[in-house]
Amino acid sequence: SYGSQITIEGDEVQAISLKNQHLTLSPKLSLNVEGNDISVSGSMHIPSARFAPKDLSTAKVVSNDEIIVSEKTQRGNTNVFSYTSNLDVSLGDNVTFKIPGTIGIAIQGKIKGKLTIDDKPGKATLARGELEIAEGEVIAYKQKFNIEKGHFIYLGGPIDNPTVDITATRKIEEKDIIVGINLRGNYPQLEHVLISEPSMNESEILAYLFTGRSVDDLDKSQGQS
Repeated sequence: SYGSQITIEGDEVQAISLKNQHLTLSPKLSLNVEGNDISVSGSMHIPSARFAPKDLSTAKVVSNDEIIVSEKTQRGNTNVFSYTSNLDVSLGDNVTFKIPGTIGIAIQGKIKGKLTIDDKPGKATLARGELEIAEGEVIAYKQKFNIEKGHFIYLGGPIDNPTVDITATRKIEEKDIIVGINLRGNYPQLEHVLISEPSMNESEILAYLFTGRSVDDLDKSQGQS
């Protein structure tokens, strides 16, 4: 049995640099090793990042009980490492994301906030905290809507299953009308509702979205043709 403690600190360390993704980290971590048990605690600030997976349905979260084995382990040594962590993660001013349209609706923008993330062997990664979309867009019905408010809320459940509450709108300038979309639910099972100001039914909202005109105006123009 053996034990050791390692402190890891850095400032804007480039961790990922790809075409559609990049990540810089400012860690302040304490790593403890006791035999085969590894635990990590501390804080991780993310000054800048861009996350834009092509398809979340094919994304894979590696379980913490999946072990990368050495040549010795492959030859029969059954010693494996058990990993746990408790991290306070904060996002800086230049963190952007894009969630592809897996439900026909894409979301993109800048995000900020803080999470406490817990990882234990054989269990889902858990998160508590809130992330806010500082600015961004929802793309739906082949239209872009500006996000007025957007929150990903983590109540201690799995990190890939936050509660989502997003309201995005666009203005029909010629009519002084605002139409929009509200997304709510636990990701990825989101419900969406069309909204407007003044209040209108869904068919009226869709008419303004696709044509910029009301149902009555469309009926009149068709009657005259």
